[in-house]
Amino acid sequence: MNLLKRIPDRPAANWLIMLVMATAIMMLLSRDSYLYLLGPRCDSAWFFMCGKAWMNGMVPYVDFADSKGPLLWLIYGVGYLLSHYDYHGVFWVSVVVYSFTFYFLFKTARIFLESRSQAILAVLMTSVVIFNPITHDETRAEDFGMFFTALSLWQLCRMLYFEHTERDERTAFFAFGISLAGTLLIKYNITAMCCIFPAIGLYYLLRERHPVWRSLLACAAGFAALTLPFLVYFLIQGNFSAFIQEYFINTLQTIENKDKSAPIIRLKNDVMVLILNYRLTALVLLQIAFVAFFSRKGRKPMFIIALSFFTIICIVSRGYYYYYYLCSLFVVYGFCDISQLIANRKVGRISIVALVCAYYAVMVYRESHHPWWGGNKVMELQINEVENLISRIENPRVLNLAVERGYGIKSNILPATRYWSRQNGQTKEMLRMSQMDINNSDVVTTDNWASDSVETRKYVLANGFRLVYRFQTTPSINDYVNIYMRE
Repeated sequence: MNLLKRIPDRPAANWLIMLVMATAIMMLLSRDSYLYLLGPRCDSAWFFMCGKAWMNGMVPYVDFADSKGPLLWLIYGVGYLLSHYDYHGVFWVSVVVYSFTFYFLFKTARIFLESRSQAILAVLMTSVVIFNPITHDETRAEDFGMFFTALSLWQLCRMLYFEHTERDERTAFFAFGISLAGTLLIKYNITAMCCIFPAIGLYYLLRERHPVWRSLLACAAGFAALTLPFLVYFLIQGNFSAFIQEYFINTLQTIENKDKSAPIIRLKNDVMVLILNYRLTALVLLQIAFVAFFSRKGRKPMFIIALSFFTIICIVSRGYYYYYYLCSLFVVYGFCDISQLIANRKVGRISIVALVCAYYAVMVYRESHHPWWGGNKVMELQINEVENLISRIENPRVLNLAVERGYGIKSNILPATRYWSRQNGQTKEMLRMSQMDINNSDVVTTDNWASDSVETRKYVLANGFRLVYRFQTTPSINDYVNIYMRE
């Protein structure tokens, strides 16, 4: 704390503190960092391939497509430019993004806490919930969506609980517009969650009889500021209609294909999925109880209202476990109260820091013994063998009749076709087009758990490919990826 007092309490200095915190945490826990093997992946490999394809001149939603937005691919494209043949570039991009996420949380905490050290402690405690192993395992769209969510949370708290001017209200709504646009260009179920921030802000303006239309214009301006560059690019490139078709229409169709039951039956199924995942259920209930307790105690209902809305959106959007990751932001308010309680107790502060450090030590131990990313020599040997096989082909093209796992990252591999990888709930047209373009492929992958896996493998062999490697992605279960190359 004495060292902290020597650092000036200025925005740039405070952001640098958050940058150091983000770098340390991400270096220890991010599977994109220098401490872990490349390992077979899922979402992060998919996004990296999209960013890589874009940076190599392929046209988004025409030459390659997926159910995510162009801003996410641009982020991964920057990561690819920083480091072509691994995820280290993405790691540094995510460090910078998390430094700002932590900074926005820090600014939120400063609204409720006078002391900078207390606010830093609150952010440090919040980071434990953010990087919990139940909802966070690899870098996903939600990691970058959290940047915009934290920005909106800070601006809303500033408007509700801090002295401000009408200009500050317009600034908050401008930030809401940026957040809505940013999340829409990443993954639009996050946009649905973030709608709660301008909704609460609008209620506040109406209740206080403050001017509304200027704030709404500011929100529209923020939205346009981020979306217009992409719109101009799509119009120049001529792929705007393909963007609408793939990102909105086809993605909604794949979501629908996952469960074609009646809406009320789907909702019941989604609730049951949450209940049966007892660890996730316990985490969600604990977060809600924690935030509800401190919100009621401090008479700050916004936190529990927003968290509840986020949770409902996660359920009705048939959320996977990592959808709930964004709910972790709201615990910062409870940790502000805890940080204030131990402000004058040196033992308490030291104990909290020690517990956080112990938690991260356990997490590092857990990650270092993971069969995919830890120091597994057999897995490392398998990865190198697969990469060496693919690297023998000059500028290979890949078709995954399974999900993207990131094989070939050490080569110049690119998608062979628009639907180069199998999406959950894919349409018959997607499958037909990907199989039709099999002759454009140099590498084809299949798995052994899809319902049509046997027929798919026969189809690949019948088109002149041979099995060159069988990779066991999960040693504890019968989960294999089969890698084929041309005869």
